[in-house]
Amino acid sequence: MYKLTDAVRSYLTAREQELCRRRAKVEKLLAWKQKLDEEEKEIERLEKEAVQGVASRRASSVNDSMMSGEDDTAAESHACHRRCRLISTVKRWLHVK
Repeated sequence: MYKLTDAVRSYLTAREQELCRRRAKVEKLLAWKQKLDEEEKEIERLEKEAVQGVASRRASSVNDSMMSGEDDTAAESHACHRRCRLISTVKRWLHVK
């Protein structure tokens, strides 16, 4: 009987240790995933901020052109051209295709 109890105790101890190792691995992976999710949110916020900056520059460009006396079509064309250049620049910075 004594040997059976020792064998069961040994088996349960080994099982407990394996479960602890598995738990540690999973917790590490979950922490890594959470860190990456947070980083992705921060990057998305920065990208949105960059796009808003381009949009505000576009609006400012249109207003400047209109104040300078350019006709509406020329002002819009100029603003559109500048906006395209700014967006291309931002995409290059963000490595977006």
